[in-house]
Amino acid sequence: MYSCDILFPAHHQITIIKNPSAAKGRHNHTFFELNCIKTGRCLVELGGHSFFLPAGSFAFLPPDTAHLVHPNQDCIWYQLLIAPDVLEQLLSFDNNIFCEFFLQSVFTKESTDCLISHTASAEPDAWLLLDAMTLECQKADLYSDKMLFHLLLTLFYKLMRIGEMTILGSHDFAKKTHMAVIARYMLQNYTCASLARLADQLNYSLSYCSHFVLENTGFTFKQLQKKIRMQKAVSYLLYADTPVNLIAEQLGYSCSENFMKVFKQEYGLTPTQYRARMKPQ
Repeated sequence: MYSCDILFPAHHQITIIKNPSAAKGRHNHTFFELNCIKTGRCLVELGGHSFFLPAGSFAFLPPDTAHLVHPNQDCIWYQLLIAPDVLEQLLSFDNNIFCEFFLQSVFTKESTDCLISHTASAEPDAWLLLDAMTLECQKADLYSDKMLFHLLLTLFYKLMRIGEMTILGSHDFAKKTHMAVIARYMLQNYTCASLARLADQLNYSLSYCSHFVLENTGFTFKQLQKKIRMQKAVSYLLYADTPVNLIAEQLGYSCSENFMKVFKQEYGLTPTQYRARMKPQ
């Protein structure tokens, strides 16, 4: 198994490839992955499960989970890689099944849940949207990310209108619900998150809340808060021109020196060095 984040260009938070080469083995990455099967079929291995996707299927896979998508020879398909930050923006628009899937899986360790949509393979609108996204992704100009986001949002609503949406995987609905509460709380309060306040929302004791977070995310509460802050920092550095001292303030650090120290420990570079090396030109 290997991590393939390096394969995806940093100039977009949404990347789409038509008929990509099949991966050589099981792999993981920090993106959500949407596989769209126009003709033929694909075999999907996710965690310890495997299933076939026929023509007209859309499969939304969680991040940080080992998986493999293998198309048959006559398959025409599209693969979208979507940064969690993009899906987080959906929360301000709606509370739909894509938001639910995002909240349930964004911090869940090795989630094997999968959001499936089945549509009539002859339905043209979804494929026209995917072709438009493919063309937009190749432009990489100032408007590309906004165009890709709104095309993706249109695709999601189109799938909810014409397709049958199902979340496959774990049937532990209480756990899923509580993971969604944790994700929403942490994303909304990462600058000042408190284990005590989260425990109150879940009606857990402090010790059990701490254990639940660690068991289901693989991180302690503080580590999870730091992970979110660092992800936000990277987004600011790559996709905005916000000065480093203001990034530190917006992330809840008392001074920029503390932020720079934590960032360098995490990435081996100062924020300024990271931006200079990684920011798309």
